[in-house]
Amino acid sequence: MAADTDGEATPDGPTPDPTLVEAVVEAVPSATADQAAAIAVAISAHMTDRQRAAAAAESEPEPSWDGKQWAYAGRIQQTLKRDVTRVPRGTPTDEWTAAGRADRL
Repeated sequence: MAADTDGEATPDGPTPDPTLVEAVVEAVPSATADQAAAIAVAISAHMTDRQRAAAAAESEPEPSWDGKQWAYAGRIQQTLKRDVTRVPRGTPTDEWTAAGRADRL
């Protein structure tokens, strides 16, 4: 339903998807044709951005503790003065979140 905003362009901007414009007109009957087209272009741009973000997220590797467990365990030992024999695999990889849960390791 969403159009790719990288498609055909007019001097005024990208050409909106006609099906999306029709859906906007149905949803907002008081909108003029130009307003409906502008809304459709905004929705298309938003959907395209979300698709690109999802594709980028899929291509990035999942963060893991591989190779960092010992450094994190050492930090816990230095700051909390207790030994951590291992960092569980389920420990959050985000440093702030992991630091907040360090007392539970």
